[in-house]
Amino acid sequence: KSSAPGRPAAPNGQKTKSSATSSGQKRLFACMAILFVLVCLLTSTNPNIFAHRREARPVVEEAVEADISSGHSNTTDYPNGTSVDRIFDATLVYHNYYLFSTTTVQLRQTTHFLSFGILGHVFTTSVGSL
Repeated sequence: KSSAPGRPAAPNGQKTKSSATSSGQKRLFACMAILFVLVCLLTSTNPNIFAHRREARPVVEEAVEADISSGHSNTTDYPNGTSVDRIFDATLVYHNYYLFSTTTVQLRQTTHFLSFGILGHVFTTSVGSL
């Protein structure tokens, strides 16, 4: 068998240096293409603040109701009122990391992690952690 003109044939069917480099370049290109598609998918499906608010509303409502009914809270704990909309407007912070997003909320003068969003889904913490 002969190889390209000017190049000696590889002994015993071994790959030549240029074909091994070409194979490595193909593998690198495939990895880069997969990474690019993955980044595009994550950025395009990252939930916005409204998705976080919609999913976190029941958790915050339940936490505020439980806190008020227990009698452990006072007016300084909720300076903006106990309405979830007021709490969200005053203290909800959306953190956009482009590939995923999170939110934090301030309840009882303490900042709490509230939700994590990725691939179009929002996952919230439990009521007990607020």
